[in-house]
Amino acid sequence: MHIADYCRSETTIGADDLIYAPFTIAAYAIYRLFLSQFFLKPLSLLINEKLRYKFIHRGFDLVHYVCSTILGTLAFSQRPYFHCPFYFLDCGKYIACTGPKVVCSHLEKIYFFFFASYYLSDVFWISTTKDIKMLIAHHFVTITMITGCALVARPVGGLSIMLLHDWVDIFLYSGKVMNYIGLKLISDILMVCFAASFIYLRLFGCLTILITICTQQLEQPHHAKLYFIARCAFGGLYVCHCIWGYQIFCALKRIFFNKDSIHDTRSDKGSDKEKAE
Repeated sequence: MHIADYCRSETTIGADDLIYAPFTIAAYAIYRLFLSQFFLKPLSLLINEKLRYKFIHRGFDLVHYVCSTILGTLAFSQRPYFHCPFYFLDCGKYIACTGPKVVCSHLEKIYFFFFASYYLSDVFWISTTKDIKMLIAHHFVTITMITGCALVARPVGGLSIMLLHDWVDIFLYSGKVMNYIGLKLISDILMVCFAASFIYLRLFGCLTILITICTQQLEQPHHAKLYFIARCAFGGLYVCHCIWGYQIFCALKRIFFNKDSIHDTRSDKGSDKEKAE
C-alpha cells in the first residue's frame, strides 16, 4: 500500500491505545530536548543575549506548531469534515458517536498523539512562561476534553478544536520569534493575524462547536458520564479563551487609543540575566 493511501485509510482510537501515551510523551520530551540543545541553542547565539532564553523555548513552540498545523491540516484534508475547524455551523451531522471506538484516518490518529504528547510533556517546560496558572488550567481542560472525545468516540469536535488551536498559535509564536530576531514589522503583522485568528477561531469558532455539542440531542451509547465531563472541560477551555480574549481586546484598545506598541499579552518569563537575578 502506498504511504498516502495508508495515511488516508481508516483506523480506530480507543482506550487500549492509551497505553502508548507514556512512550509517545517520553519520545516527544527527548525530541524537544534534542532540538532545543543542539539546534535552537546554537542559533540563539546569533541574537541579543537577553533574548536567547526566550528564543530557545518559543522557537521550539514555533517548530511544534508549524509541524502540528501542517500535520493536522493534511489529516483533515481528505475527510468530509475538513472545513469544520474553520466553520462549524453546518457540522452538527458529524459529531455523532462513531461506535465503540473513534473511527478516523491513520494520519488523524498520528495527529492526535502528536498534539497530546506536546501538551502532556509541556508540563516540564511550563515554567518557561509567565502565565503559568492559566496555562496549567488550559492544558488540563484541553487534554481532558480531547481524551474524553476519543474515549466516547466523538472525534470531530475534539479534532476540530485541536486544529483551530494550532492555526492560531502558529501566528503567535512566529510573531514572537520574529520579534526576537529583530524583524519588528513582520512580527507586528503576525501578531495582528494572531489577534484576528484568535477572535474568529477561538472565540467564535469554539463557541459554535460548544453550542452544537451541547444542543445536539444525540444518543451516547457508552461512557455518558465521561461525555458530560468532556463537555464541561470544553466549557472550561472556552472560559480560558474568553479571559485571553479580554486581554487581547484591552491590548487592542491601548494600541488604537493610547498608541501602545503591538505585543503579546501572554509574554514570556525574563531573559537569562533576569533569571540569574
